[in-house]
Amino acid sequence: ATLLEARLAEARNGKDRFCLLDTLCKLGICYYECRRIDDAEAVFQEGVGIARQTGDVQLPRFLHELSIVRVKQRRLSEGIELCKEALDLELAAGGEGTMAMHTLSILYQESGRFTEALQVLELVRESCEARHDLPGLGKCLNEMGNTYIGLQNYPSAIKYLVDSIELKARIGDRRGAGVSLGSIERLILRHTNLVNEPNVSSQLQRLNGI
Repeated sequence: ATLLEARLAEARNGKDRFCLLDTLCKLGICYYECRRIDDAEAVFQEGVGIARQTGDVQLPRFLHELSIVRVKQRRLSEGIELCKEALDLELAAGGEGTMAMHTLSILYQESGRFTEALQVLELVRESCEARHDLPGLGKCLNEMGNTYIGLQNYPSAIKYLVDSIELKARIGDRRGAGVSLGSIERLILRHTNLVNEPNVSSQLQRLNGI
């Protein structure tokens, strides 16, 4: 963070707005990863202010990052509005909006709005499939599984989690596959009778071939 803070001081004294905003965003992400959430919030808010005032194309980027901060702060309603604005701006500019949609789905999940989360994730899946983004698709399938857990539709949850594991195993994402497998294990520990349901046991048998 120290290096980025020094670079930010230089950028503030210069006239390169792109450099200033880029440094602000990178510093905010650094603060967030270091769990300096209040510092991250301040930096991202500064970036939003500059980008709004100047009409800079990086505004959706700052709105999206600030919405992620709001998840940590449990200010979910604000996070949803920020993320929706970021998504609208990105789509209006001809972008895919996949990252913003993924974050929006998580915000909806955290708010208990699982049906809306699933609607967004369907759009994410379509986008990932159209772009052949297999890592993104694997994450999306995992989130669809988690969303179905929230909806208490456990057979569908296990299906999507197994789909995610199969895809991640195919592309060599062992860590990601382990995350999805952990979700299945925790679900079955809470609902042991699930393994006796034919549509669930058939999905679990798919794991034997991975």
